[in-house]
Amino acid sequence: MHDIKVRKALDLWEQAGLIDRIKADQLARYLDEHAPSQNSGRMVKIVSVFGAVLVGLGMILFVASHWAGMSPSLRIATLFFAYAGVVGAALLSGQRGYDRVSRSLWFLATLTVGAFIFLVGQIFNFSLTFWQGPFIWLLATLAMGYALRCRLHAWLAIPLALLALGWFGGGKAWFSDDQL
Repeated sequence: MHDIKVRKALDLWEQAGLIDRIKADQLARYLDEHAPSQNSGRMVKIVSVFGAVLVGLGMILFVASHWAGMSPSLRIATLFFAYAGVVGAALLSGQRGYDRVSRSLWFLATLTVGAFIFLVGQIFNFSLTFWQGPFIWLLATLAMGYALRCRLHAWLAIPLALLALGWFGGGKAWFSDDQL
């Protein structure tokens, strides 16, 4: 049987007298033959996430290659439109029923927020310490992960939380920097 929930539903309908045993077996066979495989969903998710990471890296490399020739206002506009484009694509793919692609694009939007934080810090010469940038990114990641109910964001939040705690840098100057 394709799905345990479907089998239970067919049994429940049969007990309620809505369908007979023959019809339940016919429906089960039809679903086994025509329903999409659950295994393909995992591969689509893996490829979508991998694609989102590659697109994010491509965006960062594109911006980095033209960064020196841009004015600060053009840099901010480029970052904003990149983020808006990714969010727009995530919303559009979600509305069209491509849930896995939409979730991957939302993850790409979270990666874009991280790039945005550090690049804005560079534009305006903020010296973000090893914990401040990841902490701000962690807040955005947790908010987006909570809003979307997405475990992928939780996996990104773990290393960001470790960086924000300063475990990799010894925890010097916590909350005492004048850069906040």
